[in-house]
Amino acid sequence: MKRLPVGIQVYGLRDLLENTPENFRSVRLQIKEMDYDGVELAGLYGLEPEFVKKTLDEIGLIPISAHVPLTEMMEDAKKVAETYQKIGVSYIAVPYLPEEYRPNTPGYETVLKEMARIGQIMKEYGIKLEYHNHDFEFVRLPDGTFGFDDIYRRIPEDLLKVEPDLCWIKVAGESPVDYLKKYGERSEVVHLKDYIKEGNPKNMYKLIGIESGEEEGDSGIFEFRPVGFGMQIAGLDAIRNIWSSAAELVPAIWLLLGAFAACGLVAAGLTLAAAKKAFAPALMATACVVVAVGIFLARIGFYGLYMGIAL
Repeated sequence: MKRLPVGIQVYGLRDLLENTPENFRSVRLQIKEMDYDGVELAGLYGLEPEFVKKTLDEIGLIPISAHVPLTEMMEDAKKVAETYQKIGVSYIAVPYLPEEYRPNTPGYETVLKEMARIGQIMKEYGIKLEYHNHDFEFVRLPDGTFGFDDIYRRIPEDLLKVEPDLCWIKVAGESPVDYLKKYGERSEVVHLKDYIKEGNPKNMYKLIGIESGEEEGDSGIFEFRPVGFGMQIAGLDAIRNIWSSAAELVPAIWLLLGAFAACGLVAAGLTLAAAKKAFAPALMATACVVVAVGIFLARIGFYGLYMGIAL
């Protein structure tokens, strides 16, 4: 089976770099030590593109792609293309739509034209433009389609690739698997991360450092998690519900098993003493079996206690 290269989106490491660009090399070395194949850039921190390319080449990290603010590309797409062409990226992504450009706003038609224009310029420089989604693209347009799908219907594939963020697709209530299947080979770079969401969080974007204002009534929790430790696994919620129900019985089960184990160990001790005194091999063998069963029950009891705490 062909192994897909795995990169890291360094926007998540911005706190290590934004005010200390001198950390660029050391941070990249740590990324390489964690066995990543490449990086998706998120700003150059005032560093020259030639330096960035040289550093990545020396360390052995592929500059897969870059997230560049939409406004920066709208102002001078050619300059952006020239800069990142020097680094050697294959893709540049629109990372986020400001609120005034989102589906069902007056600026939506403008941003579609702008992304098509930018995509054409990137194409001329041998770079593929992508769009990276959040959850706000999954609103219904007047014709009933999602804004997410409308973007890719209105802009040709050769001018705009799909960079599906599977976390945000799931947050929007849709199936990441279905969307990967739907867009297939048009999705050449994929964002894969996990999350937890509880209650009714009002402002999920403060987690990514874009919209940081507090909203009244924000009583929920939204946090990213390593893949497999959040809500992305199919059926995980059902499994959690089963465990939660079982957890209510854990204390009683544990006490019962603990009692059995204690009785078993006491009985085994008495049996061993009697066997030793009478020098009865058969009785001693029986005592050993009782000990083994007692230890087994004790282990189950402690495991049940552990699961009860974990749940």
